[in-house]
Amino acid sequence: MRLNGRTGRARAATLDLDLAQRAERKLRRYGTDLNGVLAFIVAVRGLPDLRNAPQTMDFTTHGQTFTADVTSDSDGGYCATVRGHDNCFTEADTLPELRKCLVEVTDLMLFDEGERAAQ
Repeated sequence: MRLNGRTGRARAATLDLDLAQRAERKLRRYGTDLNGVLAFIVAVRGLPDLRNAPQTMDFTTHGQTFTADVTSDSDGGYCATVRGHDNCFTEADTLPELRKCLVEVTDLMLFDEGERAAQ
């Protein structure tokens, strides 16, 4: 390890770099990479595919902030459901479109106001 006179963050960064380099050498020795290791762990433990894990999106309407759970659709678009309001859901092709649709559906279902511009 290279620690010659380094302190604080520089020392921690050097330690992290050395550990990463050693791990990389071991992975190369066994003919794999980090993606292969992660795929193996997911397969063995039965974890869901982390690439398709739900994301969240916050949006504001009527002065209230809501959170929606967003998933990728198999057709390439996005689906979203507003947390705490299962009847508020929508889909769109892009994330900016999805935000606008979330505001509209929330306005319709919770505030009964119809279309509004996304904030």
